[in-house]
Amino acid sequence: MNIHSFPVGSIIQSNSGYITEANSEAEKIFRISADELAGKKLFDLPCTFFNEDGNFMNDEDFPSNIAFKSGKAVSGIVLRVCNCDKRKTWWYRVFSVPEISDGETTPNHVITSFFDITDEKWMSEKYQNLITNSNLGTWEWNVLTGEVVFNNRWAEIAGYSLEELQPVSIKTWKDLAHPEDLIISEELLKRHFNGELENYECQLRIKHKNGEWIDILDSGKVLTYTEDGRPEIMTGIHQDISHLKFIERDLSRKLQLEEIISDISSKFLVTKNFDKTLDEAFALLGSFNDSSRIYFFQIEEEGTIMNNTHEWCNIGVTPEIDNLQNLPVSIFPWWMSRLMNRESIEVPDVSLLPPEASQEKEVLQSQNIKSVLVLPVFVYDKLVGFVGFDDVYDNNSWSALDQTMIKMLSDIIANALERSVDQKRLEESFKNLEDFFNLHIDMVCILDEDANIISINQTFTNALDYNQTEIVGMPVYAIFKEEDKECIEKTIETIVEVNKAELQLHIYKRDMDVIPVMTTFSKGKWAGKDVYYAVSKDVSDIKKAENQVNLLSKAIDESPIGIFISNLNGKILYTNNALCKITGFSREEIFAQSLTEEINIYLDSNLKQIANQDQVLSREILKKRKDGKDYWAFEMMSPIFVNDIHSHYVFIMQDITERVNLLNELIITKEKAVESDKLKSAFLATMNHELRTPLNHIIGFSSMIPDMTSDRSIVEFSEMINRSGTELQVIIEDVLDLALFEQSKVKIRLEEYYARDIYLNIKKLLQDTLSDSDKRDDILLKYSFDSSLATKKIVTDKIKIMQVMSNIIRNAVKFTDKGFIELKFCIKNNYLNISISDTGIGIPKDKQSILFEFFRQVDDSNTRIHGGIGVGLAISQKIAKLMGGDIIVESDYGNGSTFSFRIPVKFDDSPIFDNRLVQNTELLEDFEPEATNIKQILVVEDNYLSREMIKKMMSNTGYKCLSASNGKEALEMIEQGTQVDLILLDLNMPVMDGITACEAFRKRKIEIPIIALTAFTNSKEAAYKAGCNDFIHKPISKQTLLRRLKKYLN
Repeated sequence: MNIHSFPVGSIIQSNSGYITEANSEAEKIFRISADELAGKKLFDLPCTFFNEDGNFMNDEDFPSNIAFKSGKAVSGIVLRVCNCDKRKTWWYRVFSVPEISDGETTPNHVITSFFDITDEKWMSEKYQNLITNSNLGTWEWNVLTGEVVFNNRWAEIAGYSLEELQPVSIKTWKDLAHPEDLIISEELLKRHFNGELENYECQLRIKHKNGEWIDILDSGKVLTYTEDGRPEIMTGIHQDISHLKFIERDLSRKLQLEEIISDISSKFLVTKNFDKTLDEAFALLGSFNDSSRIYFFQIEEEGTIMNNTHEWCNIGVTPEIDNLQNLPVSIFPWWMSRLMNRESIEVPDVSLLPPEASQEKEVLQSQNIKSVLVLPVFVYDKLVGFVGFDDVYDNNSWSALDQTMIKMLSDIIANALERSVDQKRLEESFKNLEDFFNLHIDMVCILDEDANIISINQTFTNALDYNQTEIVGMPVYAIFKEEDKECIEKTIETIVEVNKAELQLHIYKRDMDVIPVMTTFSKGKWAGKDVYYAVSKDVSDIKKAENQVNLLSKAIDESPIGIFISNLNGKILYTNNALCKITGFSREEIFAQSLTEEINIYLDSNLKQIANQDQVLSREILKKRKDGKDYWAFEMMSPIFVNDIHSHYVFIMQDITERVNLLNELIITKEKAVESDKLKSAFLATMNHELRTPLNHIIGFSSMIPDMTSDRSIVEFSEMINRSGTELQVIIEDVLDLALFEQSKVKIRLEEYYARDIYLNIKKLLQDTLSDSDKRDDILLKYSFDSSLATKKIVTDKIKIMQVMSNIIRNAVKFTDKGFIELKFCIKNNYLNISISDTGIGIPKDKQSILFEFFRQVDDSNTRIHGGIGVGLAISQKIAKLMGGDIIVESDYGNGSTFSFRIPVKFDDSPIFDNRLVQNTELLEDFEPEATNIKQILVVEDNYLSREMIKKMMSNTGYKCLSASNGKEALEMIEQGTQVDLILLDLNMPVMDGITACEAFRKRKIEIPIIALTAFTNSKEAAYKAGCNDFIHKPISKQTLLRRLKKYLN
């Protein structure tokens, strides 16, 4: 036979087993040529033969040898052939056909052919691996006979081995399927057989070997039909979808729980009966999760006793609530310790509680509790109780859904209890407000819109000897004198427009005695209705304070600085002795003159013209005394406003002849104009000190007047003086800063500060500036603070920041009549950004470029209205540039402006924020030392009025003041044994100045705290270097002084 025409590998073997002939396809199989194959036996070739089951194939089992022995053809034997290194395998189906010659009984030779089935075998194994790895059960069903074939996984899904289910048939399937689901399956099969459904697919339950029902997805398709169209062979798969069904049921329960929790939460928001609503919530949740018992224990206020206040029990569970009252918290030490730490208590098996929970175990087992889940309930960070689930039947590993449910229940109870606490606090606040109303030291009367009395406070009834019943319902006019009635009526009619009005009135007591009162009327709300408030202050004892006012007036009168006040027509209304001394004129001669006359002590025509534009003015001028002698004077003038109306001028004058002469001598010795400018700057700095000292007296004494009298006119007068003094102080500081910049003496001093402290100082500066103005009722303040900076330290110059912000804030208040002013404080790209936005008049675009130029104003009309000397913003911009930043202006004319101060800052890597360290000492409350520990303060000051003013500030505070007029005198007092707890030391004094005195104290090891006092703002560094502990700039305020004393003496 010619095997070379065969399309498959073929060989011919002799009866001795040797290959006698091979075709080209055989060469490919065995990887050697036909010539090399000839004369070899199969098992001598460089390859290995394996049976289909993977075992080695023996020589005698090879198909050709079997054909030799049997004389019959051997067909369809599957074997695997591996090359010599076993890295390549081929599968073949082998056929061996013997050939017997005529007359012979045994074969002469055998032809063996190898059919390559490698691809077929690979696909078969791939399909089998896919079935195995996908964890699917497979089945094949002969629909006609009922015979079925299942794989092992099909049986495993039901919990069996395939051997346990033998013999298998379609009945095996029907016995395992749920009867209800089997009906659905058969209906779907019927529709598939009829061609209605392309594929059969059904979700159903089969009974597991352990007795549980498991969910499967059964799918398949008919592969063959009989000739008459009946389904014959059908194959399919089983997929275990129990986990999917579990997820589906779990999700359904979660949604159901969410609906229950939402319903419970809604009820608690509107309920007025907490106990009933909580009982209903327990019932809903208990039915949902089938707990044995749900309960809430509440801990009493003192924290030692707890009570089971609410309980729900499932059917057949014995209630325990009556047995669980007035229980000491101490019986559950392990339990309570965990709850206090906000931990949940999850005990699947009570019998396995640890030894340290022995007491809890005993109590729980006495109630037959098998497992428990408990969560604490906190109200405003205080443990007020706990809520729990019990199971008295089984050990229960509480599910995640149970834990979610109890957490939500705990939160709902906590929120409800917090609302209850808030309601109680609200009621207490209302009671406190009512008590405050009755304890108000002034007489408070509330009127309806018809001016009838609807309520009065206790002070009112005590003062007039009426009770509430007698006076409520009366018209308010009935208790005031007849001549006051018309004034009151007009005031009430116009109160909506003016918001508040103050009247001097007279109230009748029951016995018809008259009490003079200062009554303030304002509109407001009471019990939700529009009302009028009438607050009356008894002013009958006002004369008693006049002596004290006269004393302070005398101090101002004897100030070494000349002062007078005039009306707008130039009429002199007040002058002090110093002005008479400086000019040589008597008071009578001064009062007889006016500003329109050419007298040396008054304004000349040029200055008066400027003054009428409401500017704050200052000048140095050569004048003549009454005796004709020349003298140099430094003059400053400021307008005074009463109720937003420009009514007066305050004028300050100081004889600077000696210093001007000295300056002139210095100027003569200098060359060129540049040197003259430097001397001028030095002169201005000296003037700053000389003006600050008397200005210290004016501001200090005038600030104490309101605390010493209730006479409104005197208080207003003192406020005018104080406000004008403060304005002059700002001008002096600007002038000095200008001089320092000209001399290039301004330095940046970097220190560490909490960003929050700087923000609070700026915030207080804004509040104080608005409060000191007449716009505090018309302007709303807003604040924005980057909370991430609350714990940050930055390295910067706080003093310079405050100086810049002071100028920006004063401008915002000055140019805003109504609306709001907003402070923003944040860090952007390592730049501190502080902005002030207002709803003021705004700045025209063409004028914004001159804002930061010295002595420039935006326009003349604003100058006439608002005043200013045009250096504040220019100085601020120079400071900003010196600090590496700038000031940016954004303004919409007519709608307001925003000034943004930007400077680079470094963050300090200090420990995290400590509340004890972040204390804004500038915001501390006033302090009065204990009377049992009197501290002695030594005031070292060459100026008599300054010493007296400081003594007055410390009167009634418990401090005892000693005084010395210079550093030498103070040093001698200490060395002679005078006991002193703190020294207030002026730096600029004759004989021995403060710097020298401080160095002498420290050289002698005298460690008494020393606080430097000076009008020179650039003396701080020298004071600290000399040994001073602290520093106060003049003018000195009482609050600043007392805060510094508190810092070192308490």
